[in-house]
Amino acid sequence: MILYVLLALIFSFCIILSALVLVKNSEMSRELWSLRVELLNVSSLVQQCQDQQDNHWKAVQTGIREAKSNIATVSSKVQSGNDKLKTVLADITDIKKTLQELEKKVLTQCLSLLYREKHSRLHFASEILFWNLALPNAGFLICCGDSLLQALVSSPKG
Repeated sequence: MILYVLLALIFSFCIILSALVLVKNSEMSRELWSLRVELLNVSSLVQQCQDQQDNHWKAVQTGIREAKSNIATVSSKVQSGNDKLKTVLADITDIKKTLQELEKKVLTQCLSLLYREKHSRLHFASEILFWNLALPNAGFLICCGDSLLQALVSSPKG
């Protein structure tokens, strides 16, 4: 009989122990449930952060692409400007050469015209002197001959 009592005590001890385990299990289950909720909250926050990070990274990449495109455009325009500048410098050099040649031609023509004019003035002055000597009674030629000759010989050289 003692054996039955001992067995009954062990059985009741097991039932009490099982009840305690169930109570602790219930508390653990509630804690696990709250941890699960917190984990879900954290997980959703992490997902939002990752989405924001992805969006920011995409914006940065788009900005980098746009900057590269702008740099390429500016570089192209600068190269085009440099090419045009080289062409303009060559054109300016050609224009300077052409102007120098034209200046030489004009100067030569002017000198030629001045020489012819000077020569014709000297010829005219010599005729006045001739007529002044040949016709001493011509009052105008006598009075004006020397000053006219002086004016013709000392005219500006241009």
